[in-house]
Amino acid sequence: MTLALGRIADGLASLGLRVAMAAVAAIVALILTEIVLRSGFGTSLLIVEEMVGYLMSTVVFAGLAPAARSGAMIRVDALVAQAPARARPILTVAMQVMTLLLAGALGLFVLRSLLRFEERGTLSSGVWPIPLWVPEAAALFGLLLFATVLALGVIAPAKAEETRDG
Repeated sequence: MTLALGRIADGLASLGLRVAMAAVAAIVALILTEIVLRSGFGTSLLIVEEMVGYLMSTVVFAGLAPAARSGAMIRVDALVAQAPARARPILTVAMQVMTLLLAGALGLFVLRSLLRFEERGTLSSGVWPIPLWVPEAAALFGLLLFATVLALGVIAPAKAEETRDG
């Protein structure tokens, strides 16, 4: 069962990584298009800054799950390093649970914001009005992936944890 949960976590982390990579590719394409339009044709899309901001948010939030799963997430190990060897796994799980709770709280905040934007029909003030629930949905998607990977990590620790500690 632990192996199956680990595979699910790996799959979700891979999905997050692919979404983040697609967002980076879209950022590059938008910026290159803007450069060509400005330098070659004296015009602009007028939305690049706004879209790049939304896409960067997507990169950050979608990238949380793969970073957590691979062990690349920044964490403070000062407390764990000072603890006796027997207490380290317990402290590690406690930190994962606290991070999961924080991710859940942030997810609830983002969900409420998303629902409020959708209910009110709030649009961005740019040249191309974008429903503001769309970038919120991307952030919520990333947070859901992150929280799920964290929860599965408590049950089925990542390979990175096993190789780093063992």
